[in-house]
Amino acid sequence: MAGDVQCQWASWFRSHYMGYTKAPSDFQLATWIVEHNQYLDVLCKECSTKSLTYFKENQNDFKVKRRSMTIGGKPDLIVLENDKSYTVYDMKTGKPKASDIIQVMLYMSFLPYSSSGRYSGKTINGCVVYKEGERTLIPSQSLDDKFRGQISHFLNILEAPTEPLKVPSFTECQYCDITGEDCDGRIEVNTDNKESPDLPM
Repeated sequence: MAGDVQCQWASWFRSHYMGYTKAPSDFQLATWIVEHNQYLDVLCKECSTKSLTYFKENQNDFKVKRRSMTIGGKPDLIVLENDKSYTVYDMKTGKPKASDIIQVMLYMSFLPYSSSGRYSGKTINGCVVYKEGERTLIPSQSLDDKFRGQISHFLNILEAPTEPLKVPSFTECQYCDITGEDCDGRIEVNTDNKESPDLPM
């Protein structure tokens, strides 16, 4: 939705096929997991210091049914602010991106419909937390009719029986877990860094 991922086919494929062979992860993913958990623990200690009730990762796993598809997610941290209000936190170790905010807004949109019933009728705010300490607050009012319409647009693409066109690029393919076994357009070599010929001038 943020536009930083152009290959909608990859998301469509993942929503239609569950048991595909995934590309092996590398040390960068392992490093990210360790760093992510470290900063999440810091945030949890902050909540404990303020005597706030919070729910961490697996406690937040949810699934929501929409026609023929099931939408799932697992927010990093959900904090009970008061009897009527929750805040969804998501930790990011990289540079701020629009997709970080959209991810949290999606959590905020779907949680009220989760089977737990915990968030039904509650005010849900959001916050993206970066390792440098920067925080981007997302008020519940940001979930307006325009945003909900955009969600429906992209969910319709994922739910459609006809697959969208592949838009392969090294930038996206290097982080994609779909192998060449299922994607004949996958790019394994960064052709963008080839040495270009000298200009005749």
